[in-house]
Amino acid sequence: MVRQLMKLGAEIVVYDPYCEENFGAKKAVDIMGAVKRADCIMIVTGHKMFKELKLEKIKALMNKNPAIVDGRRLVNPVKAKIKASYMLE
Repeated sequence: MVRQLMKLGAEIVVYDPYCEENFGAKKAVDIMGAVKRADCIMIVTGHKMFKELKLEKIKALMNKNPAIVDGRRLVNPVKAKIKASYMLE
């Protein structure tokens, strides 16, 4: 997935504290470093830490109109939308 997105011109930063592989992309040392100035985050692993993301903090670090692609169904979309709306006020 990472390599395919890079072939399409995406700038990718990966973060997984349990995996050393970076798939040819830049590797962040923590979650906040991974999401800083991102347009979109993709969750592709089921680690508990990703289920407990602080969405307000994440959104504040991301670019305008951020998106989440949740391949593991860890983020409650209703809560994410409410939190995102709150941040826009």
